[in-house]
Amino acid sequence: MNLTLHLLEAEGSLSAWRDTLRLQTIDIGRRIAARVPADLCRHPVDILVQNFPEGTVPEMAMGGSCFRRGLVTISLAPDNPAFEAHVAGGVFQQMLAHELHHAMRWNACGYGETLGEAIASEGLADAFAEMLTGLAPPPWTAALDHEQLPGTLAQANTELENPYYDH
Repeated sequence: MNLTLHLLEAEGSLSAWRDTLRLQTIDIGRRIAARVPADLCRHPVDILVQNFPEGTVPEMAMGGSCFRRGLVTISLAPDNPAFEAHVAGGVFQQMLAHELHHAMRWNACGYGETLGEAIASEGLADAFAEMLTGLAPPPWTAALDHEQLPGTLAQANTELENPYYDH
């Protein structure tokens, strides 16, 4: 993949993590290139990494987004006690792979406009990240217990075609 890493540090240094983040980005790019046909992953993607705790999932000390084919944003919380272990354990790569899957979908067929399409995009991105990293899926993939699932599925079924869903 043609990935360019950009570290934003005006609101907090990432210097202690610069080399690790760069090496993990290169590694995940190589893993993707080894598994994904070139025509689906050869477009350039800027990866913006920022010290921005407010943009993270607190339990993971990081968060990500991708709203177009050429830009992935990863927010980090280096002061979070879980941060170091999550980076060492591959969670940064897992999140990066998830967001890069979105970038490839934006380049090919788009993310989707309805709740049903968003559910498919998110599930595919999680499965892709799991395949590339070998890590267990993130906690939100199994956030509901067996008692909550039927009601949630019933509600989702009424909204699957809704382009105005609350993400």
